[in-house]
Amino acid sequence: MKFIKDSSSIPVIDAREYIVGGKKVTWDGPMQEIFSPLRLEKDDGSLEIIKIGQFPLIDEDAARAILKSTVDAYERGKGEWPCMSVKERIPYFERFIMRLREQREHIIQALVWDIAKSTKDATSEFDRTIQYIEESIEELRKLEKSTEDVMHVGNVIAKVKRSPYGIVFCMGPYNYPMNETFATIIPAILMGNVVIVKPPKRGSMVYKYIVDALDGTFPPGVFSVLFGRGRTIVEPIMKSGEVSIFGFIGAHNTANHINAMHPKPNRLKRVYGLDAKNMAIILNDADIDETVQECLAGTLSYNGQRCTALKLLYLHKEKQEEFLRAFCQAVDCLPAGIPQEDPKITPLPDERLAFYQGLLQDALEKGAKVINEPALDVETYFYPKVLFPVTKDMRIFKEEQFGPLVPIVPFEDIEEPISVILDTEYGQQCSIFGKDPDTIAELVDFLVNLVGRVNLNTQCQRGPDILPFTGRKDSAVGTLSVKDALLTFSLQTVVSTKADEQNKDLFRELGDGRRSKYLRKDILF
Repeated sequence: MKFIKDSSSIPVIDAREYIVGGKKVTWDGPMQEIFSPLRLEKDDGSLEIIKIGQFPLIDEDAARAILKSTVDAYERGKGEWPCMSVKERIPYFERFIMRLREQREHIIQALVWDIAKSTKDATSEFDRTIQYIEESIEELRKLEKSTEDVMHVGNVIAKVKRSPYGIVFCMGPYNYPMNETFATIIPAILMGNVVIVKPPKRGSMVYKYIVDALDGTFPPGVFSVLFGRGRTIVEPIMKSGEVSIFGFIGAHNTANHINAMHPKPNRLKRVYGLDAKNMAIILNDADIDETVQECLAGTLSYNGQRCTALKLLYLHKEKQEEFLRAFCQAVDCLPAGIPQEDPKITPLPDERLAFYQGLLQDALEKGAKVINEPALDVETYFYPKVLFPVTKDMRIFKEEQFGPLVPIVPFEDIEEPISVILDTEYGQQCSIFGKDPDTIAELVDFLVNLVGRVNLNTQCQRGPDILPFTGRKDSAVGTLSVKDALLTFSLQTVVSTKADEQNKDLFRELGDGRRSKYLRKDILF
Protein backbone atom coordinates (compact mmCIF):
# COMPACT_ATOMS: atom_id res chain seq x y z
CA MET A 1 0.00 0.00 0.00
CA LYS A 2 1.10 3.56 -0.60
CA PHE A 3 0.30 6.95 0.86
CA ILE A 4 0.78 10.57 -0.14
CA LYS A 5 4.28 11.76 0.75
CA ASP A 6 4.25 15.38 -0.39
CA SER A 7 1.70 17.69 1.20
CA SER A 8 2.36 20.36 -1.44
CA SER A 9 0.51 18.20 -3.99
CA ILE A 10 -2.76 18.36 -2.03
CA PRO A 11 -5.32 20.58 -3.79
CA VAL A 12 -7.37 23.29 -2.16
CA ILE A 13 -10.84 23.23 -3.76
CA ASP A 14 -12.91 26.07 -2.36
CA ALA A 15 -16.32 25.55 -3.99
CA ARG A 16 -17.87 28.58 -2.34
CA GLU A 17 -19.74 29.58 -5.49
CA TYR A 18 -22.86 28.07 -7.02
CA ILE A 19 -25.04 28.85 -10.03
CA VAL A 20 -28.32 30.74 -9.79
CA GLY A 21 -29.88 32.72 -12.59
CA GLY A 22 -27.08 31.66 -14.94
CA LYS A 23 -24.37 33.41 -12.88
CA LYS A 24 -22.00 32.47 -10.10
CA VAL A 25 -23.12 33.52 -6.64
CA THR A 26 -20.77 33.47 -3.63
CA TRP A 27 -22.04 31.84 -0.45
CA ASP A 28 -20.95 33.42 2.83
CA GLY A 29 -22.68 30.95 5.15
CA PRO A 30 -21.63 27.57 6.61
CA MET A 31 -19.55 25.16 4.53
CA GLN A 32 -19.21 21.37 4.31
CA GLU A 33 -15.60 20.19 4.54
CA ILE A 34 -14.54 17.35 2.27
CA PHE A 35 -11.79 14.90 3.22
CA SER A 36 -10.03 12.63 0.74
CA PRO A 37 -9.95 8.83 1.02
CA LEU A 38 -6.17 9.24 0.63
CA ARG A 39 -3.84 9.64 3.60
CA LEU A 40 -0.73 11.78 4.08
CA GLU A 41 2.25 9.91 5.54
CA LYS A 42 4.21 12.20 7.83
CA ASP A 43 7.93 12.03 8.58
CA ASP A 44 7.33 9.99 11.73
CA GLY A 45 5.33 7.39 9.79
CA SER A 46 1.94 8.45 11.16
CA LEU A 47 -0.98 8.94 8.78
CA GLU A 48 -3.01 12.12 8.53
CA ILE A 49 -6.49 12.68 7.08
CA ILE A 50 -6.39 15.09 4.14
CA LYS A 51 -8.84 17.95 3.74
CA ILE A 52 -9.15 18.80 0.05
CA GLY A 53 -12.01 21.28 -0.10
CA GLN A 54 -15.42 22.50 0.92
CA PHE A 55 -18.79 23.32 -0.60
CA PRO A 56 -21.69 25.58 0.49
CA LEU A 57 -24.36 24.35 2.85
CA ILE A 58 -26.95 26.64 1.38
CA ASP A 59 -30.15 27.12 3.29
CA GLU A 60 -33.81 26.70 2.33
CA ASP A 61 -34.16 30.35 1.31
CA ALA A 62 -31.26 30.07 -1.15
CA ALA A 63 -32.72 26.83 -2.51
CA ARG A 64 -36.04 28.57 -3.10
CA ALA A 65 -34.24 31.40 -4.91
CA ILE A 66 -32.63 28.88 -7.25
CA LEU A 67 -35.99 27.23 -7.83
CA LYS A 68 -37.57 30.60 -8.60
CA SER A 69 -34.91 31.43 -11.21
CA THR A 70 -35.56 28.04 -12.82
CA VAL A 71 -39.33 28.49 -12.79
CA ASP A 72 -38.89 31.94 -14.32
CA ALA A 73 -36.64 30.53 -17.04
CA TYR A 74 -39.23 27.98 -18.11
CA GLU A 75 -42.14 30.41 -17.61
CA ARG A 76 -44.73 27.63 -17.99
CA GLY A 77 -43.38 26.81 -21.44
CA LYS A 78 -43.25 30.41 -22.65
CA GLY A 79 -39.62 31.02 -21.63
CA GLU A 80 -36.79 31.80 -23.99
CA TRP A 81 -35.16 28.37 -23.65
CA PRO A 82 -38.16 26.06 -24.17
CA CYS A 83 -39.29 28.16 -27.14
CA MET A 84 -35.89 28.09 -28.85
CA SER A 85 -35.36 25.98 -31.93
CA VAL A 86 -32.81 23.16 -31.84
CA LYS A 87 -30.57 25.21 -34.09
CA GLU A 88 -30.58 28.02 -31.55
CA ARG A 89 -29.83 25.76 -28.57
CA ILE A 90 -26.84 23.91 -29.99
CA PRO A 91 -24.33 26.82 -29.88
CA TYR A 92 -24.80 27.08 -26.10
CA PHE A 93 -23.65 23.48 -25.75
CA GLU A 94 -20.71 24.01 -28.07
CA ARG A 95 -19.62 26.91 -25.88
CA PHE A 96 -20.15 24.78 -22.75
CA ILE A 97 -17.93 22.02 -24.18
CA MET A 98 -15.20 24.55 -24.88
CA ARG A 99 -15.37 25.91 -21.33
CA LEU A 100 -15.44 22.42 -19.81
CA ARG A 101 -12.28 21.54 -21.72
CA GLU A 102 -10.59 24.55 -20.14
CA GLN A 103 -11.31 22.92 -16.76
CA ARG A 104 -10.22 19.41 -17.82
CA GLU A 105 -7.13 19.02 -15.63
CA HIS A 106 -8.85 20.54 -12.60
CA ILE A 107 -11.81 18.16 -12.96
CA ILE A 108 -9.55 15.14 -13.36
CA GLN A 109 -7.59 16.04 -10.23
CA ALA A 110 -10.81 16.62 -8.30
CA LEU A 111 -11.96 13.11 -9.20
CA VAL A 112 -8.60 11.65 -8.16
CA TRP A 113 -8.53 13.33 -4.75
CA ASP A 114 -12.23 13.30 -3.89
CA ILE A 115 -13.21 9.73 -4.84
CA ALA A 116 -9.77 8.09 -5.28
CA LYS A 117 -10.38 7.33 -8.93
CA SER A 118 -7.18 6.50 -10.79
CA THR A 119 -5.83 9.22 -13.07
CA LYS A 120 -6.52 6.98 -16.06
CA ASP A 121 -10.14 6.36 -15.04
CA ALA A 122 -10.71 10.02 -14.06
CA THR A 123 -9.41 11.11 -17.45
CA SER A 124 -11.69 8.57 -19.11
CA GLU A 125 -14.70 9.88 -17.17
CA PHE A 126 -14.06 13.45 -18.30
CA ASP A 127 -13.36 12.56 -21.94
CA ARG A 128 -16.33 10.21 -22.11
CA THR A 129 -18.59 12.97 -20.79
CA ILE A 130 -17.45 15.38 -23.48
CA GLN A 131 -17.98 12.67 -26.08
CA TYR A 132 -21.45 12.02 -24.67
CA ILE A 133 -22.40 15.69 -25.07
CA GLU A 134 -21.08 15.79 -28.64
CA GLU A 135 -22.87 12.57 -29.58
CA SER A 136 -26.08 13.84 -28.00
CA ILE A 137 -25.92 16.99 -30.13
CA GLU A 138 -25.45 14.94 -33.28
CA GLU A 139 -28.27 12.59 -32.32
CA LEU A 140 -30.56 15.56 -31.71
CA ARG A 141 -29.74 16.89 -35.17
CA LYS A 142 -30.75 13.52 -36.63
CA LEU A 143 -33.92 13.47 -34.55
CA GLU A 144 -34.84 16.94 -35.69
CA LYS A 145 -34.19 16.03 -39.33
CA SER A 146 -36.38 12.92 -39.03
CA THR A 147 -39.34 15.11 -38.02
CA GLU A 148 -38.98 17.71 -40.78
CA ASP A 149 -41.75 16.45 -43.00
CA VAL A 150 -45.43 17.18 -42.56
CA MET A 151 -47.58 14.06 -42.27
CA HIS A 152 -50.69 13.52 -44.42
CA VAL A 153 -53.14 11.05 -42.86
CA GLY A 154 -56.60 10.97 -44.41
CA ASN A 155 -58.08 14.44 -44.11
CA VAL A 156 -55.47 15.57 -41.55
CA ILE A 157 -52.07 17.18 -41.96
CA ALA A 158 -49.78 17.22 -38.94
CA LYS A 159 -46.28 17.90 -37.65
CA VAL A 160 -45.00 15.54 -34.94
CA LYS A 161 -41.98 16.61 -32.89
CA ARG A 162 -40.53 16.46 -29.39
CA SER A 163 -41.23 19.08 -26.73
CA PRO A 164 -39.88 19.62 -23.19
CA TYR A 165 -41.62 18.68 -19.96
CA GLY A 166 -40.49 21.61 -17.81
CA ILE A 167 -38.29 21.69 -14.71
CA VAL A 168 -35.91 18.77 -14.18
CA PHE A 169 -34.29 18.04 -10.82
CA CYS A 170 -31.17 15.86 -11.10
CA MET A 171 -29.19 14.01 -8.45
CA GLY A 172 -26.26 11.79 -9.34
CA PRO A 173 -23.95 9.24 -7.66
CA TYR A 174 -20.55 9.68 -6.04
CA ASN A 175 -18.77 7.07 -8.15
CA TYR A 176 -19.31 8.88 -11.48
CA PRO A 177 -20.31 12.36 -10.31
CA MET A 178 -19.74 13.95 -13.70
CA ASN A 179 -20.50 11.30 -16.31
CA GLU A 180 -23.55 9.65 -14.75
CA THR A 181 -25.16 12.91 -13.67
CA PHE A 182 -24.56 14.54 -17.06
CA ALA A 183 -26.31 11.55 -18.65
CA THR A 184 -29.52 13.07 -17.28
CA ILE A 185 -28.63 16.78 -17.34
CA ILE A 186 -27.47 17.05 -20.96
CA PRO A 187 -30.44 15.39 -22.74
CA ALA A 188 -32.85 17.24 -20.47
CA ILE A 189 -31.47 20.68 -21.37
CA LEU A 190 -30.95 19.81 -25.03
CA MET A 191 -34.66 19.02 -25.33
CA GLY A 192 -35.67 22.42 -23.95
CA ASN A 193 -36.12 21.61 -20.26
CA VAL A 194 -34.46 23.65 -17.50
CA VAL A 195 -32.42 21.87 -14.84
CA ILE A 196 -31.41 22.07 -11.20
CA VAL A 197 -28.64 19.66 -10.19
CA LYS A 198 -27.67 18.74 -6.65
CA PRO A 199 -24.18 17.19 -6.55
CA PRO A 200 -23.52 14.27 -4.20
CA LYS A 201 -21.61 15.01 -1.00
CA ARG A 202 -18.81 12.65 -1.98
CA GLY A 203 -17.89 13.58 -5.56
CA SER A 204 -18.99 17.20 -5.19
CA MET A 205 -15.57 18.75 -5.79
CA VAL A 206 -15.78 18.46 -9.57
CA TYR A 207 -18.73 20.85 -9.49
CA LYS A 208 -16.50 23.72 -8.40
CA TYR A 209 -15.06 23.61 -11.92
CA ILE A 210 -18.36 22.81 -13.60
CA VAL A 211 -19.74 25.95 -11.96
CA ASP A 212 -16.80 27.91 -13.42
CA ALA A 213 -17.62 26.52 -16.87
CA LEU A 214 -21.32 27.33 -16.47
CA ASP A 215 -20.91 30.96 -15.42
CA GLY A 216 -22.70 32.99 -18.11
CA THR A 217 -22.76 30.07 -20.57
CA PHE A 218 -26.50 29.37 -20.67
CA PRO A 219 -29.41 31.81 -20.40
CA PRO A 220 -30.45 32.62 -16.80
CA GLY A 221 -32.08 29.76 -14.93
CA VAL A 222 -31.45 27.06 -17.56
CA PHE A 223 -28.74 25.14 -15.65
CA SER A 224 -28.48 25.75 -11.90
CA VAL A 225 -26.27 24.04 -9.31
CA LEU A 226 -27.59 23.48 -5.80
CA PHE A 227 -25.04 22.57 -3.09
CA GLY A 228 -26.09 21.57 0.40
CA ARG A 229 -27.56 18.91 2.67
CA GLY A 230 -30.31 16.88 1.06
CA ARG A 231 -32.66 17.10 4.03
CA THR A 232 -32.44 20.91 3.91
CA ILE A 233 -32.69 21.66 0.20
CA VAL A 234 -34.28 18.68 -1.54
CA GLU A 235 -37.56 18.82 0.36
CA PRO A 236 -38.51 22.43 -0.55
CA ILE A 237 -37.62 21.77 -4.20
CA MET A 238 -39.79 18.66 -4.43
CA LYS A 239 -42.64 19.86 -2.20
CA SER A 240 -43.04 22.94 -4.38
CA GLY A 241 -44.71 20.76 -7.01
CA GLU A 242 -42.77 22.64 -9.71
CA VAL A 243 -40.54 19.71 -10.69
CA SER A 244 -41.75 17.88 -13.81
CA ILE A 245 -39.00 15.24 -14.02
CA PHE A 246 -36.89 13.77 -11.24
CA GLY A 247 -33.65 12.35 -12.67
CA PHE A 248 -31.93 10.24 -10.03
CA ILE A 249 -29.06 7.74 -9.99
CA GLY A 250 -28.55 5.94 -6.71
CA ALA A 251 -30.41 3.70 -4.26
CA HIS A 252 -34.08 2.92 -4.90
CA ASN A 253 -35.16 3.56 -1.30
CA THR A 254 -33.71 7.10 -1.47
CA ALA A 255 -35.43 7.70 -4.81
CA ASN A 256 -38.75 6.53 -3.42
CA HIS A 257 -38.40 8.73 -0.34
CA ILE A 258 -37.74 11.85 -2.41
CA ASN A 259 -40.40 10.98 -4.97
CA ALA A 260 -43.00 10.79 -2.18
CA MET A 261 -42.36 14.45 -1.31
CA HIS A 262 -43.92 15.65 -4.57
CA PRO A 263 -47.52 16.81 -4.00
CA LYS A 264 -48.66 16.01 -7.55
CA PRO A 265 -47.36 12.52 -8.37
CA ASN A 266 -49.25 12.28 -11.66
CA ARG A 267 -47.31 15.31 -12.91
CA LEU A 268 -43.91 13.92 -11.97
CA LYS A 269 -42.00 11.80 -14.46
CA ARG A 270 -39.24 9.65 -12.99
CA VAL A 271 -35.97 8.79 -14.71
CA TYR A 272 -33.98 6.48 -12.44
CA GLY A 273 -30.80 4.44 -12.55
CA LEU A 274 -31.00 2.39 -9.35
CA ASP A 275 -29.57 -0.63 -7.56
CA ALA A 276 -28.29 -3.77 -9.23
CA LYS A 277 -27.16 -7.23 -8.24
CA ASN A 278 -25.80 -8.32 -11.61
CA MET A 279 -25.10 -12.04 -11.82
CA ALA A 280 -22.53 -13.98 -13.83
CA ILE A 281 -23.50 -17.54 -14.71
CA ILE A 282 -20.36 -19.58 -15.38
CA LEU A 283 -21.37 -22.73 -17.24
CA ASN A 284 -19.50 -26.04 -17.29
CA ASP A 285 -18.05 -25.34 -20.77
CA ALA A 286 -16.83 -21.81 -20.09
CA ASP A 287 -13.39 -20.79 -21.31
CA ILE A 288 -11.66 -20.28 -17.97
CA ASP A 289 -8.93 -17.87 -19.10
CA GLU A 290 -11.47 -15.57 -20.77
CA THR A 291 -13.98 -15.92 -17.95
CA VAL A 292 -11.44 -15.09 -15.24
CA GLN A 293 -10.32 -11.91 -16.99
CA GLU A 294 -13.87 -10.74 -17.65
CA CYS A 295 -15.02 -11.53 -14.11
CA LEU A 296 -11.93 -9.82 -12.69
CA ALA A 297 -12.75 -6.62 -14.54
CA GLY A 298 -16.46 -7.05 -13.95
CA THR A 299 -16.20 -7.42 -10.19
CA LEU A 300 -13.26 -5.18 -9.30
CA SER A 301 -12.84 -2.35 -11.82
CA TYR A 302 -12.77 0.81 -9.70
CA ASN A 303 -12.91 -1.43 -6.62
CA GLY A 304 -16.34 -2.72 -7.67
CA GLN A 305 -17.91 0.72 -7.16
CA ARG A 306 -20.06 0.55 -10.30
CA CYS A 307 -23.75 -0.14 -10.71
CA THR A 308 -22.87 -2.37 -13.69
CA ALA A 309 -20.32 -4.41 -11.73
CA LEU A 310 -20.75 -8.17 -11.47
CA LYS A 311 -21.98 -8.65 -7.90
CA LEU A 312 -22.78 -12.35 -7.66
CA LEU A 313 -20.97 -15.17 -9.45
CA TYR A 314 -22.77 -18.49 -9.94
CA LEU A 315 -20.07 -21.08 -10.70
CA HIS A 316 -20.75 -24.57 -12.09
CA LYS A 317 -19.16 -27.20 -9.85
CA GLU A 318 -17.35 -28.82 -12.80
CA LYS A 319 -15.37 -25.56 -13.23
CA GLN A 320 -15.09 -24.78 -9.53
CA GLU A 321 -11.51 -25.81 -8.78
CA GLU A 322 -10.02 -24.44 -12.00
CA PHE A 323 -11.85 -21.11 -11.86
CA LEU A 324 -11.30 -20.41 -8.16
CA ARG A 325 -7.58 -21.09 -8.37
CA ALA A 326 -7.06 -18.85 -11.40
CA PHE A 327 -9.44 -16.12 -10.23
CA CYS A 328 -7.96 -15.81 -6.74
CA GLN A 329 -4.47 -15.65 -8.16
CA ALA A 330 -5.54 -12.88 -10.54
CA VAL A 331 -7.26 -10.94 -7.73
CA ASP A 332 -4.19 -11.10 -5.49
CA CYS A 333 -1.99 -9.82 -8.33
CA LEU A 334 -3.96 -6.59 -8.67
CA PRO A 335 -1.64 -3.72 -7.70
CA ALA A 336 -2.81 -1.33 -4.98
CA GLY A 337 -1.71 2.26 -4.45
CA ILE A 338 -2.55 5.92 -4.70
CA PRO A 339 -4.71 6.79 -7.72
CA GLN A 340 -2.06 9.11 -9.19
CA GLU A 341 -0.03 5.99 -10.07
CA ASP A 342 -2.94 4.26 -11.87
CA PRO A 343 -3.16 1.10 -9.74
CA LYS A 344 -6.08 -1.31 -9.93
CA ILE A 345 -6.93 -1.04 -6.22
CA THR A 346 -7.26 2.39 -4.61
CA PRO A 347 -8.40 3.66 -1.19
CA LEU A 348 -12.13 3.69 -0.49
CA PRO A 349 -14.38 6.38 0.98
CA ASP A 350 -14.23 6.28 4.78
CA GLU A 351 -18.01 6.21 5.05
CA ARG A 352 -18.22 2.90 3.11
CA LEU A 353 -15.77 0.83 5.19
CA ALA A 354 -18.12 -0.13 8.05
CA PHE A 355 -20.68 -1.40 5.51
CA TYR A 356 -18.09 -3.62 3.80
CA GLN A 357 -16.91 -4.96 7.14
CA GLY A 358 -20.50 -5.76 8.12
CA LEU A 359 -21.13 -7.74 4.94
CA LEU A 360 -17.84 -9.59 5.34
CA GLN A 361 -18.40 -10.48 8.98
CA ASP A 362 -21.93 -11.71 8.30
CA ALA A 363 -20.70 -14.01 5.50
CA LEU A 364 -17.88 -15.43 7.63
CA GLU A 365 -20.20 -16.11 10.55
CA LYS A 366 -22.55 -18.04 8.24
CA GLY A 367 -19.92 -20.32 6.72
CA ALA A 368 -18.20 -18.50 3.86
CA LYS A 369 -14.41 -18.22 3.73
CA VAL A 370 -12.06 -15.67 2.23
CA ILE A 371 -10.35 -17.99 -0.26
CA ASN A 372 -7.81 -15.56 -1.71
CA GLU A 373 -4.89 -14.04 0.21
CA PRO A 374 -5.61 -10.31 0.54
CA ALA A 375 -3.12 -7.95 2.14
CA LEU A 376 -3.87 -6.59 5.58
CA ASP A 377 -6.40 -3.74 5.47
CA VAL A 378 -4.96 -0.42 6.68
CA GLU A 379 -6.91 2.83 6.99
CA THR A 380 -8.95 3.21 3.76
CA TYR A 381 -7.27 0.32 1.94
CA PHE A 382 -9.83 -2.50 1.91
CA TYR A 383 -8.34 -5.23 -0.24
CA PRO A 384 -10.54 -7.43 -2.47
CA LYS A 385 -11.89 -10.52 -0.76
CA VAL A 386 -13.27 -13.53 -2.61
CA LEU A 387 -16.00 -15.21 -0.55
CA PHE A 388 -16.86 -18.91 -1.09
CA PRO A 389 -19.18 -20.70 -0.72
CA VAL A 390 -21.83 -18.03 -0.40
CA THR A 391 -25.35 -19.11 0.55
CA LYS A 392 -28.77 -17.49 0.36
CA ASP A 393 -28.94 -16.65 4.07
CA MET A 394 -25.98 -14.26 3.84
CA ARG A 395 -26.51 -10.53 3.48
CA ILE A 396 -24.07 -10.31 0.58
CA PHE A 397 -26.18 -12.77 -1.41
CA LYS A 398 -28.98 -10.19 -1.74
CA GLU A 399 -27.51 -6.80 -0.80
CA GLU A 400 -25.61 -4.77 -3.37
CA GLN A 401 -22.05 -4.56 -2.02
CA PHE A 402 -20.84 -1.77 -4.35
CA GLY A 403 -17.28 -2.58 -3.37
CA PRO A 404 -14.42 -5.13 -3.43
CA LEU A 405 -16.23 -8.18 -2.05
CA VAL A 406 -16.74 -11.01 -4.56
CA PRO A 407 -19.39 -13.58 -3.55
CA ILE A 408 -19.29 -16.91 -5.40
CA VAL A 409 -22.06 -19.53 -5.27
CA PRO A 410 -21.53 -23.11 -6.53
CA PHE A 411 -24.28 -24.78 -8.58
CA GLU A 412 -25.01 -27.94 -10.55
CA ASP A 413 -28.54 -27.37 -11.85
CA ILE A 414 -29.03 -24.28 -14.05
CA GLU A 415 -32.43 -23.78 -12.41
CA GLU A 416 -30.62 -22.60 -9.26
CA PRO A 417 -29.29 -19.29 -10.66
CA ILE A 418 -32.43 -18.87 -12.76
CA SER A 419 -34.64 -19.07 -9.67
CA VAL A 420 -32.51 -16.38 -8.02
CA ILE A 421 -32.86 -14.04 -11.00
CA LEU A 422 -36.61 -14.66 -10.93
CA ASP A 423 -36.85 -13.78 -7.24
CA THR A 424 -34.37 -10.91 -6.97
CA GLU A 425 -35.59 -7.35 -6.55
CA TYR A 426 -33.26 -6.17 -9.30
CA GLY A 427 -33.06 -6.59 -13.06
CA GLN A 428 -30.30 -4.52 -14.59
CA GLN A 429 -27.96 -6.98 -16.38
CA CYS A 430 -26.40 -10.42 -16.27
CA SER A 431 -23.50 -12.22 -17.94
CA ILE A 432 -23.35 -15.77 -19.33
CA PHE A 433 -20.03 -17.56 -19.79
CA GLY A 434 -20.11 -20.69 -21.93
CA LYS A 435 -19.87 -22.15 -25.45
CA ASP A 436 -22.87 -24.38 -26.16
CA PRO A 437 -25.23 -22.41 -28.43
CA ASP A 438 -28.31 -24.42 -27.44
CA THR A 439 -27.81 -23.81 -23.72
CA ILE A 440 -27.01 -20.15 -24.22
CA ALA A 441 -29.92 -19.64 -26.61
CA GLU A 442 -32.34 -21.02 -24.02
CA LEU A 443 -30.90 -18.72 -21.34
CA VAL A 444 -30.89 -15.63 -23.57
CA ASP A 445 -34.52 -16.06 -24.65
CA PHE A 446 -35.56 -16.26 -21.02
CA LEU A 447 -33.24 -13.67 -19.44
CA VAL A 448 -34.10 -10.82 -21.84
CA ASN A 449 -37.51 -10.84 -20.16
CA LEU A 450 -35.94 -10.34 -16.73
CA VAL A 451 -33.01 -7.94 -17.19
CA GLY A 452 -32.17 -4.96 -19.39
CA ARG A 453 -29.04 -6.44 -20.97
CA VAL A 454 -27.57 -9.93 -21.39
CA ASN A 455 -23.81 -10.10 -21.96
CA LEU A 456 -22.28 -13.16 -23.61
CA ASN A 457 -18.76 -14.10 -22.46
CA THR A 458 -18.14 -10.55 -21.30
CA GLN A 459 -18.67 -8.47 -18.17
CA CYS A 460 -21.72 -6.30 -17.55
CA GLN A 461 -21.24 -2.73 -18.74
CA ARG A 462 -23.01 0.46 -19.71
CA GLY A 463 -21.28 1.40 -22.94
CA PRO A 464 -21.11 2.10 -25.74
CA ASP A 465 -23.39 5.01 -24.90
CA ILE A 466 -25.36 4.57 -28.11
CA LEU A 467 -26.87 1.36 -26.62
CA PRO A 468 -29.94 1.57 -24.36
CA PHE A 469 -29.13 1.58 -20.64
CA THR A 470 -32.07 0.48 -18.56
CA GLY A 471 -33.28 -2.20 -16.19
CA ARG A 472 -36.30 -3.95 -14.74
CA LYS A 473 -37.85 -4.20 -11.27
CA ASP A 474 -36.01 -1.93 -8.79
CA SER A 475 -33.03 -1.31 -11.08
CA ALA A 476 -34.31 1.48 -13.32
CA VAL A 477 -37.18 3.63 -14.50
CA GLY A 478 -36.77 4.92 -18.05
CA THR A 479 -34.00 4.37 -20.56
CA LEU A 480 -30.73 6.25 -20.91
CA SER A 481 -28.41 6.28 -23.91
CA VAL A 482 -27.45 8.96 -26.37
CA LYS A 483 -30.71 8.60 -28.33
CA ASP A 484 -33.07 7.15 -25.72
CA ALA A 485 -32.30 9.86 -23.17
CA LEU A 486 -33.39 12.56 -25.62
CA LEU A 487 -36.70 10.76 -25.98
CA THR A 488 -36.99 10.14 -22.24
CA PHE A 489 -36.67 13.84 -21.40
CA SER A 490 -39.15 15.00 -24.03
CA LEU A 491 -42.76 14.43 -25.04
CA GLN A 492 -43.99 13.66 -28.52
CA THR A 493 -46.38 16.47 -29.48
CA VAL A 494 -48.57 17.18 -32.49
CA VAL A 495 -49.74 20.25 -34.39
CA SER A 496 -52.47 19.36 -36.89
CA THR A 497 -55.30 20.73 -39.00
CA LYS A 498 -57.71 19.75 -41.75
CA ALA A 499 -56.15 19.07 -45.10
CA ASP A 500 -58.09 21.71 -47.02
CA GLU A 501 -56.33 24.33 -49.12
CA GLN A 502 -56.78 27.19 -46.67
CA ASN A 503 -55.20 25.27 -43.79
CA LYS A 504 -52.47 23.86 -46.02
CA ASP A 505 -51.55 27.41 -46.89
CA LEU A 506 -51.49 28.30 -43.20
CA PHE A 507 -49.19 25.36 -42.45
CA ARG A 508 -46.85 26.42 -45.26
CA GLU A 509 -46.77 29.97 -43.98
CA LEU A 510 -46.01 28.83 -40.45
CA GLY A 511 -43.36 26.30 -41.50
CA ASP A 512 -41.85 27.25 -44.84
CA GLY A 513 -42.39 30.89 -44.02
CA ARG A 514 -40.39 30.25 -40.83
CA ARG A 515 -42.87 32.00 -38.57
CA SER A 516 -43.15 29.09 -36.11
CA LYS A 517 -39.98 27.65 -34.57
CA TYR A 518 -41.84 24.40 -33.97
CA LEU A 519 -43.05 24.01 -37.54
CA ARG A 520 -40.20 25.47 -39.54
CA LYS A 521 -37.30 23.54 -41.00
CA ASP A 522 -33.80 24.43 -39.80
CA ILE A 523 -30.62 23.47 -41.63
CA LEU A 524 -28.68 21.71 -38.88
CA PHE A 525 -25.78 20.07 -40.75
